[in-house]
Formats: sequence, C-alpha cells, structure tokens
Amino acid sequence: MRLRAKGIKHLAVWVYDEDQFWVTSLDNFFDRTKIHFLNYESRGGAQQRYLNLDYFKPGPARIKKL
Repeated sequence: MRLRAKGIKHLAVWVYDEDQFWVTSLDNFFDRTKIHFLNYESRGGAQQRYLNLDYFKPGPARIKKL
C-alpha cells in the first residue's frame, strides 16, 4: 500500500543468473485472480504471495533506483 501511495506503478525483479530485470505492474500483485499464496507458518516461516512469470516482461537494462 505504501508503494501505491508513493505513485509507484511497476515492480522489477532482478534474476541474478541471467543478469536481467523482469517487470510487472504493481496492480498484478493486488489482483486476487493472478496471485497465489503459500503458507510456511507451520514450518517457522511466513505466508507468502507469488505471481507467475506469465505476468512479467523482460525489463530495461537499467532500472531507476529510488
């Protein structure tokens, strides 16, 4: 929610092995029809949400840092 409040509209993930950024819309992470949940609380972890790579596109070589 803080990212939305700052006007951020896209997220980038850096894939170290490929040295490449993958970009998706922040709205995809809030769309319950696109995200999936995994719950690791029973193993001492936390609940996580993830988004399939189908919703990402290869990004630019450089990303603007905030």
